[in-house]
Amino acid sequence: MTAQNISVASAPAVAHATTKIDGAAAGFGIAAGLAIVFNSVLVALTDTWPTVDPYLANWTGHAWRTHGIADVLVFLILGVAFTRRRFTIGGYALALFLVLSVVVAIGGFGWWVARA
Repeated sequence: MTAQNISVASAPAVAHATTKIDGAAAGFGIAAGLAIVFNSVLVALTDTWPTVDPYLANWTGHAWRTHGIADVLVFLILGVAFTRRRFTIGGYALALFLVLSVVVAIGGFGWWVARA
């Protein structure tokens, strides 16, 4: 097929505006965004209250190890919960949610560093 034979009429219909994501992709996609925000909040808590770091270290021997395990558990538990609820979300909404969660996390870290 040459470039001359390709036309807009033969292109598939644009369905991205109505694309819905469900199942594990939706559940774990939302869980990823929430785990990103949870991670940021946990970092802020450990920096705000000096007693949190030793408390986390008591669980696994090191605070960052416990922090990482907590992040993974939040992701897995929320992902399974949303998947079991048959959660559905639009493709653009999921992408926007993930981008905004990262922007909020980065913005929070930036604000945290700037205020110190």
